[in-house]
Amino acid sequence: MALPRIITLSLILGFFGFALYSVESFTSLFMHAEFKLDFTLIGVVFTLSNLSGAVLQIYTGRLGDRIGHKPVLVTMYSIGAASLIGLYYVAHSVHNVVIFSLLFLILAASLWGSFPSFGALVATSTRDRVVGFTITRVALNVGTAIGPAVAGFLILGFGYPVIYLSAFLSILAGLVLSLIFKPVGDHPTETGEEEPQRKFRFRTVNRTIIMLTILLAQDTVTLPNYASIVRNLTTAQIGLVFTSNGILVVLMQYPVTKAIGRIGVARGYLLGLLFFSIGVFSFAFDSTVPQFIVSEAIITLGEDFLDPSGSAIVSGISAKKRIGANMGVYNSFNSVGYSIGPLIGGIVITATLNPFLIWTTVTAPGFVSVILYLSTTIRKVGPAMKKGEVMPAGGKG
Repeated sequence: MALPRIITLSLILGFFGFALYSVESFTSLFMHAEFKLDFTLIGVVFTLSNLSGAVLQIYTGRLGDRIGHKPVLVTMYSIGAASLIGLYYVAHSVHNVVIFSLLFLILAASLWGSFPSFGALVATSTRDRVVGFTITRVALNVGTAIGPAVAGFLILGFGYPVIYLSAFLSILAGLVLSLIFKPVGDHPTETGEEEPQRKFRFRTVNRTIIMLTILLAQDTVTLPNYASIVRNLTTAQIGLVFTSNGILVVLMQYPVTKAIGRIGVARGYLLGLLFFSIGVFSFAFDSTVPQFIVSEAIITLGEDFLDPSGSAIVSGISAKKRIGANMGVYNSFNSVGYSIGPLIGGIVITATLNPFLIWTTVTAPGFVSVILYLSTTIRKVGPAMKKGEVMPAGGKG
């Protein structure tokens, strides 16, 4: 494994996580407080923003395969940095909801648009992809641990607009590292790997992904709205809840990765689906910060199984010159589900403040994803995918 490259990519993703989660965790509350929008309309803004990213990722993944993934990554981060400066200015001085929403759409699209190239760069920088995606995921969650905590306290001291400025500085640091990063030829063909055998079609993964990620967005968008409006937590307390997720990832990811190596990525992904769904549903029983942190711990366990397993599956079943394109499709489905989640959560919270009705409704797609995965994917690949391999040695695709 090209460890220095993985370390650089990890730092980049850490700065990315700081920026993304510090903004995403509190923007809905800012729009509700500043523009007096109800949570359904806010959900529409998040939905449109993430859908734009879903469409863009299909293009950026393919573009990275053609021109190189580093240029695409640098371009997306540059657009993200510029949009964050614009968001700070509008939030601080202009106070126009239309301009703010458009800039947020550009920010979301650019950040989502960077994912296929980033994933491809990780895949081409290491032969052990589960470990590579594990290292970068830990770095991401260090950023996501620090970001919301810092943002929560900054809001208390200086107001909401400053979080866009701090996110800009973080993305700028990631952009500088992206400029100095030296990829391995920037194409999978230069890693010396053999063409993988593909036992099942790529689309079988996507049926599960779109349902799962409807649930994923509930943790980052619906949760802060719920915690603030229903449970009366402060922004600093909400930031601490998100921070616990990042800290727990750092503590738990490596043991979970070893478990994935023993049971295979297909079964690891199934466990991730189950734990994540159970963790989100348990928010219905929470009213204090320690209780929310326990639920976050269950969610974190699910994420620790999901993220490296899913990325390893996709990169493993991809042809040499199509890792970026397939990562783009995979992440596009992530974005579609992620787009629908805030809208569903916003509608439910607008309609009712009953904790059990809220979390039963928004958790349902997670359990549906378990059924879809069992019926369309794991029965085809579960026996084959051992220790990160897509096919057993000598298998025929």
